[in-house]
Amino acid sequence: MNRSQRHVVAIALAAVCLVAGAVADRAWIGRSNEGWFMYAPGSTSPLDPSNDAETAIRRVGVWLAVIGVWTAVAWRLYRDSE
Repeated sequence: MNRSQRHVVAIALAAVCLVAGAVADRAWIGRSNEGWFMYAPGSTSPLDPSNDAETAIRRVGVWLAVIGVWTAVAWRLYRDSE
């Protein structure tokens, strides 16, 4: 595989990883703007029970895994095959 083909494969893999990460994020974590909301008296912001630290940590974990997979495959792709 020549250098130009490697670029195309790396960009296509990035697009696939982006879609897979978004699907995994939505499937395993869910949307933070759906569901039950409670408005606290005397405040202007809603309390969203799905927007907590655990959800944020899981979301970061999903995206770090996606970035790790892309990095590993891209590294293998661009590695010299001598």
